[in-house]
Order: sequence, then structure tokens, then C-alpha cells
Amino acid sequence: MLGVLLYVGQGLSLGVLNLSIVIPQMFVLVISGPLDDAFGGGN
Repeated sequence: MLGVLLYVGQGLSLGVLNLSIVIPQMFVLVISGPLDDAFGGGN
């Protein structure tokens, strides 16, 4: 039982770690796309 709890806990922490890496990258991509168009296209 303890092994299962450890496994689940490890999986959760890995999932959170992945999210904390993936979400900011998506955020940057979503924001930098229009900004590039606005500044790059304008000049």
C-alpha cells in the first residue's frame, strides 16, 4: 500500500512539474505571436 501511495505521489509531483513547465511556454507562445505581428509588421 505504501508503495502505491509513493508511486501516485511521485506521478502527481511529476505532473505538476510538467504543467509548471508547459503552461508558461504556451503562455509565452500565445502572447509573443501577436506581439511579433504588431511590432514586426508595423515596422
